[in-house]
Amino acid sequence: MLSGRSVIGGYVVDGSFHSLTREIMIATPATRTNNSACASEAMPMEAILGPEAVVVVSDLIGYGITRDKPTPYIFNETAGRQSYDLALATIDYMNNHGMNFSDDLKTYTCGLSQGGGYSLAVHKMMEGVFPKTGEALRFSGSLTSGGLYDLELSIKLFAGEKRNWQFGEMSALPMIYLGMKEYFPEETKNMKPEDLLNPALVKAGILEMISSKECYAADVEAVIRNTLGVKGDITFDMMSTPSFSEEGQKEGYPAYGLTLELGKRMSRVLKDWTPKTIIRTIHSEQDTYVPYENCVALEETFGNMVQRIPTTTTGHVSSGILFYLELAGHGYRQ
Repeated sequence: MLSGRSVIGGYVVDGSFHSLTREIMIATPATRTNNSACASEAMPMEAILGPEAVVVVSDLIGYGITRDKPTPYIFNETAGRQSYDLALATIDYMNNHGMNFSDDLKTYTCGLSQGGGYSLAVHKMMEGVFPKTGEALRFSGSLTSGGLYDLELSIKLFAGEKRNWQFGEMSALPMIYLGMKEYFPEETKNMKPEDLLNPALVKAGILEMISSKECYAADVEAVIRNTLGVKGDITFDMMSTPSFSEEGQKEGYPAYGLTLELGKRMSRVLKDWTPKTIIRTIHSEQDTYVPYENCVALEETFGNMVQRIPTTTTGHVSSGILFYLELAGHGYRQ
């Protein structure tokens, strides 16, 4: 068995117990700031499928053996390709060790939050980029929850009409900055942290905390709250600098426009393909981590290939609980 075996930076659990493998689940991780939470260091929640499926979860760049690098945060297709590659490496490993696949094998992908966008990228890899692989693995659909599919749209919303709304994912803006600086060095050579982030947070060392990969989200939140002196809701306006806005762009501050432009290149999972199998999705209208408009864009782009799971949940976290219940109940199966 592969149970617990790290394969080129990730986690693979094989629950088939030497019988024919009938299901592969390519799971993509949600946002994390601590390396100890990555797939090769800690058993991911998706391993609950282990008794019935081969579950593959990539560390992704920035964690595990690449923890010294900034994570390319919300680079959806980059993460999708890494997850796709790990799945193929796992299949090669199994083939080379006498582990057989059933004639009725089916392959799925799933992801929550950041992982929702990454999971959709895996779906795109299987049906839009490498369709022959998808056919060979009998790719059969995806399950996403609170997925961020359009970074440009999300930034426009948070920097605009949602600027004073609660901003749940407090690590997001610093991680976006770090990823852009690392992977778009020429485009961002004149960009400074204070062009995006509240200077007080920069001075408090928030970027160093996240770069260390030793702090949990709660640690980051504690520093943000202490620095800003806020006990209630943290808003995007508090996290960012005033010039990081459409108005700031008009006044000659380029960081906002540049981030939107790079955002188009970082998350293209709604572009240049058409799904052949169903995307099952959960998204609360009250989500303060990932704007609900991402779900609307998903439905408007792919129409009846999107099947929204009805929910009365009141936020991102509660939708995540429903996601794992759907996963445990095999709600992703078509």
